[in-house]
Amino acid sequence: AAAVLQQGQRGKAKSIFQQALQNSIDMQCLIPLLHLLPFICLYYVQEDPEMSRKIYTDIQYSPFLAKAKFFDDTVFRHLPDEIKGISNENINPLPSQELIPQLWETASEIILRMRSP
Repeated sequence: AAAVLQQGQRGKAKSIFQQALQNSIDMQCLIPLLHLLPFICLYYVQEDPEMSRKIYTDIQYSPFLAKAKFFDDTVFRHLPDEIKGISNENINPLPSQELIPQLWETASEIILRMRSP
């Protein structure tokens, strides 16, 4: 999906993201969700900056996501400053018992938005 998005094929990327996200939700697989959220954040920059900002904020509560060099190189450096309006240095990580439900809630919200026309 990330490669297709980079090629400008937003519709195809959306379809791939939607299917992958739905599979993660259906199977309650956290690791795929963690890898999807940064790229979905990038997807929403043009279409829905508020959603992109929300996803980015959630990401900042997870040290795995916020401090991952891979995501910094492939996603975060391409986000506009208005999306990255918060600095991960000013956010304390959430304990997993709070963070994980928050990420699933965000995933559910994304799926609902992707399904609507």
